[in-house]
Amino acid sequence: MFSVEEKQLISKKIEEIIKATNHPELDIDNIRFSINIKGKESWSWADIVDPKTAEEKFGTKLINPWNEQTHEELEKKIPLLNIVNDVFGKEEEDE
Repeated sequence: MFSVEEKQLISKKIEEIIKATNHPELDIDNIRFSINIKGKESWSWADIVDPKTAEEKFGTKLINPWNEQTHEELEKKIPLLNIVNDVFGKEEEDE
């Protein structure tokens, strides 16, 4: 349902939100999570995992051409960074 870039961005933001809780039971250096997002059709879904698990398990092997094409088409209309900025506030530049 999402492109690799979109999944990575969603995963990074979820990880940031979890870290920001500073919950005493969290292993801040090893946050692991998995969520399943259901689309409006039965065949439309996405699994999002934490960045470490994604890199360990998948790397870039599991690329769905349809999702990548859809992402490119949407990106022309509404850049992903604009969506992220609207939801989470403006992202700071990496130094």
